Amino acid sequence: MTENYAPSFLTGPITVPLSGDKAGVNSAKALGQKPIKAISSQKKPRFSDEDIQPLILDDFTWHGCQIKAKNPINFKVTIDEEGNLLVIENPTLGVLVFADSRAKLINELHECLAFLWQRYSLANDEKLGPKAIKLKYSLNESFKEA
Repeated sequence: MTENYAPSFLTGPITVPLSGDKAGVNSAKALGQKPIKAISSQKKPRFSDEDIQPLILDDFTWHGCQIKAKNPINFKVTIDEEGNLLVIENPTLGVLVFADSRAKLINELHECLAFLWQRYSLANDEKLGPKAIKLKYSLNESFKEA
């Protein structure tokens, strides 16, 4: 059995735009309500050319895990579709990280790689599936523990 709950501050039906602003305005008017405007308190960050420069990773330490790239790895930095986040994606290494600043993006990358290293590179092949084994070998070809 499920119960419907509506907060006490809601006194009437909620209208949701069907497509675009006009649908929301027309639906609200049809129900005798004022249209609801979306208000964002955050400005979209504007990333500089420096923010989207490739990130070159040589070595790093993350919570005691020291990892060194066998050869410096060049990670391409892109901006998400909405322009709010910096993104690094490298399917070969199992990496997909995003953040709202370059410094946070670097931290996310380090955390992701340290997790992948500990979870896959150090695991026995018998405990891994075929895709995980492929990831393990990609990580081992690219990195070593310092």
